[in-house]
Amino acid sequence: ELTIAVWILFVVAMLIALTLGSSKQREVMLIYMAMFGTYHLVFDSLANIKNPSGIFHGVLERFWLQPSLALCCVAGCGVGMIIQFLKEKAQCPALKYLFLSLAVVAVGYQIQHNYEDCHENDNYFFWHFSRHILDQLPKRSILLTSGD
Repeated sequence: ELTIAVWILFVVAMLIALTLGSSKQREVMLIYMAMFGTYHLVFDSLANIKNPSGIFHGVLERFWLQPSLALCCVAGCGVGMIIQFLKEKAQCPALKYLFLSLAVVAVGYQIQHNYEDCHENDNYFFWHFSRHILDQLPKRSILLTSGD
């Protein structure tokens, strides 16, 4: 789950690149924007399919992360552009370290914010599931599976 800071950096990066950036920066940002829009159109339409082809749900879930990847790339470019812009305007050498510390704090916040949702230390579902299947097999047999 992305925080509001990532969305803000995304918008700032787009605004800086499209208004103050070089033609190369504008091209890169427009490519990322097209990629982000395409991913959302394609994967959001796939998010509610009934899964008629037998694709496992975990495989479909991986595709939903693709738009977030493009968004985070642009947000990272936004941090770099903000640093470059402020360096040119403010002439403050400590600015780089301020943004570095803010980036570390943002990553720490993301980890803290999503830790409980992703923490699987006491989840033995797959261990119990596999034990149940393997205990039913004769000794020294080979188990062939499909899927992930």
